[in-house]
Amino acid sequence: NIIFIISLPRAGSTLLQRILTAHPSIHSTSESWLLLPQFYALQSGQVFSEYSHTSAAGAINDFCQTLPEGKNTYLKETANLAIRLFQESTPSGKKYYLEKTPRNTLIVNDLIEAFPNSKFVFLWRQPLACAASLIETSGKGHWNLYKHSVDLYDGLINMTKAIASNPEKIIPIQYEKLLSSPEQTIIKLLNKLDLDDNSLLLEQFKDVTFGGRMGDPTGIKMYSSLSKEPLEKWKSTFNTPTRHYWASRYLKWLGPERLSVMGYDYASLEAELDSIKL
Repeated sequence: NIIFIISLPRAGSTLLQRILTAHPSIHSTSESWLLLPQFYALQSGQVFSEYSHTSAAGAINDFCQTLPEGKNTYLKETANLAIRLFQESTPSGKKYYLEKTPRNTLIVNDLIEAFPNSKFVFLWRQPLACAASLIETSGKGHWNLYKHSVDLYDGLINMTKAIASNPEKIIPIQYEKLLSSPEQTIIKLLNKLDLDDNSLLLEQFKDVTFGGRMGDPTGIKMYSSLSKEPLEKWKSTFNTPTRHYWASRYLKWLGPERLSVMGYDYASLEAELDSIKL
């Protein structure tokens, strides 16, 4: 049994991962990035390699045509490989392996198709706050969003399309509600995962750490308990004319429809942005 946390980077996925992994039925590791190269093997023109990925993708797609169910057979067997590896990583007695790799947003539709019996938790965060957090953490305050356009645009589009086409397979939650109503949010999530309620998770998660080089060390170092502090910090990042202009353009690109799918109100967010003193 696999739980996928699907989110943009800096959306609180490491926090949620730590809380859930504190449950005795769940095991997790640092970001595996295991599935991205396997699913991108079919995509030409998007990966650069010494062996010529574009040629390889064409050959693999040709090979898939010889399989009983074509691409579906490839996806199914790739999923079986991942399941076996996740099982090998998971101690006995655990019910779930939790997989959290932010750029899984780029393959989320293939994941939903390949893992029909898995749980998909979509963690949303107000997108301007995600962008601001990327600047303040990985950019150390310097503009770096050009490095994350694939997340802020392609990843977000994939998530909104996936939840529109597979609403019954997705459990949506919001980062803001996780911080403002943590116990209620976690209990509701545990019920949807068919797990016993465990209010101690909100105290025990601070002891959960993951090895490996990938993941988010920032929140682990800063927050040993849930804090509402991150909810308003984004405004101070967009308090210059140039940054405010980018935020306004990004908000217009998001539009009311996408934001509604995510659970946010366009007019309210526009008013918040306009209230920032430059």
